[in-house]
Amino acid sequence: DGNGGDGEGGDDDGGDDDGGCNDGNDGKVDPDLCFSAQNTIEIMGQGLIDMSFLEIGDYVRVQGGKFARVYSFGHYEKSRSSNYLQIQAAGIKTPLEITKDHMVFILDGTTTKSVPASSIKIGDSLATENGSSKVSKIDTVKRNGAYAPFTTSGDIIVSGIVASNYISMIPQEEFGLPVTMQWIAHTFKAPHRLVCAISFNICKNETYTKGLSNWIYVPYHIGKWLAHQNVVVKVVGSALLVAIMYLSPVLISVLALGFFLVKLEKTKAKAL
Repeated sequence: DGNGGDGEGGDDDGGDDDGGCNDGNDGKVDPDLCFSAQNTIEIMGQGLIDMSFLEIGDYVRVQGGKFARVYSFGHYEKSRSSNYLQIQAAGIKTPLEITKDHMVFILDGTTTKSVPASSIKIGDSLATENGSSKVSKIDTVKRNGAYAPFTTSGDIIVSGIVASNYISMIPQEEFGLPVTMQWIAHTFKAPHRLVCAISFNICKNETYTKGLSNWIYVPYHIGKWLAHQNVVVKVVGSALLVAIMYLSPVLISVLALGFFLVKLEKTKAKAL
């Protein structure tokens, strides 16, 4: 119901839909992909730091006790005033502050799955770095700063909680396909990760429009449009998207071949 579980969570309003977490003026929460600056993350070789100090190229703690590289920020605005769900869990020192559609990992019996933060309720078991922790309280807070780091693994440990890099645009029950939003989003970003693996300088100098990375600006708004259509359009559009995702290895191979051919031609030109 989008209320964060205890009546104090997100209000499930739509916001201005320009890609921002919240415009700070009308009080509406825009369902988007952000963490607040108050969150902490662990950087390899540095320890815990505030989210606001994270940079592209840093290696951060992710699920399974590993570190993964930050290759992009889906959203990056230091001065943006935004509303967040503040989720407190047993044994977690710093509360997780996250927008309502951003996904986190919970334990459902013996299964770990990604769900939108708005669906979390008091008593749910959140996946953590060392196991799990039960949610004890959920509030709504307003903060300056909006950050959505993308890691090569597709997840990141934020304030001790295992979170996804991505948002849930379409509820799983309306999806009608045997794949998750986590799988779709991470597969969709594969070409971007390939470009970064080949030449990280391209990714390190990314640009933004209204706080959104230009790598995702258009796909994000297409996804938002699809999310507001009827069930039939959602299912057909999602099926088409999944089909494209299954073909992504071919696309990646073509992109890689094209890149190396261009590099080869430039090398030959310099030699002449």
